[in-house]
Amino acid sequence: MLQIRNDLITLGKLLQAAGEYRFGHLNTVQQQYAQELEPLIELAWNENHWFTENNTRFAFLAYAQMLKELENRTDLPLEEKNETLAVVPPAIAPLDGLKDIIIALLSGYKVQVKQMLNKEKLIPGVIESLYKINPEIKNYLSFQENQISAFDRIIVTIPADKTTQWEKYFSQYPGKIRHSSYGAGIITGKETLNQLEAIGNDIFRYFGKTPENIYKLYLPKKFPVEMLNEPFEPFELEMKYHTPYFNNFEYNKSIYLINNNKNTDNGYVIFKEDPALESRIAVIHTERYNDQKELKQLINRDKDNLTHIVSVQEQDDITTVEPGNAVKPSFSDPDSIDTFNKINS
Repeated sequence: MLQIRNDLITLGKLLQAAGEYRFGHLNTVQQQYAQELEPLIELAWNENHWFTENNTRFAFLAYAQMLKELENRTDLPLEEKNETLAVVPPAIAPLDGLKDIIIALLSGYKVQVKQMLNKEKLIPGVIESLYKINPEIKNYLSFQENQISAFDRIIVTIPADKTTQWEKYFSQYPGKIRHSSYGAGIITGKETLNQLEAIGNDIFRYFGKTPENIYKLYLPKKFPVEMLNEPFEPFELEMKYHTPYFNNFEYNKSIYLINNNKNTDNGYVIFKEDPALESRIAVIHTERYNDQKELKQLINRDKDNLTHIVSVQEQDDITTVEPGNAVKPSFSDPDSIDTFNKINS
């Protein structure tokens, strides 16, 4: 499987071409493979209306960028292992779980992937392109619609409603076990309009459903939340005209009105004063701070359940992500590094 690095770089080029709908720079065979990815975008939408064309193309381009990183990663792949690693992807967003499959392949394992959605075609379709690039990969990577079995290691994200059951079963295997966590963001009041718009992307991309999205904002005491309306405007139409998302917005707004919860909204997202990290779809929790000392205390209180902090300022003792990068996979992000370490220890 020494060829796998080059195969994945080629896959990245196909994803880039399909994501941009621009194929002319590829050779004839690559053009064919990339064009075969295009129908997957519509298929994904037909099967799951949270997987919009905009979000799926964004995922294609984000993974293309990640795979391009391999051009400079001569330390990969690792030595081939005589073990099978099972991947149980969360299937929350387009291509969710592909990063884990890639890391497992580059770590030298045979990989068994549990299909969480029986009709899900997106990741299998992308992997089918990888098979076409190198048919030998079929000997190292397979999908299981039923229960996974006969594996040695695991990469799994445990849903909040299955914590006890899944923890009991998967904890007997070495590997990477993720628990429910949430992204949060810090507003300092000194961000540029572009930086605030990038924070908006980290809130609204994939409709805010992944653990990497921002669920809560730490705001300066006197920061008017209305100042976010202008930088968040590029996301307004997509949120308003996406029926499942907007139904959540209207439902939550009515519930908060009945319960007399303190909140404000801009017509497509609700800002609710609440210290909890987990927020509903179309809701962002906010918590105020007076100074850096108080901000640090709030983050220290929450950090065990934080995926990361999105901020223009580096924060101590917590993974800090630049605005706009929260939902973009990378081999250098802390989760990828931790996954590599845990499945190879």
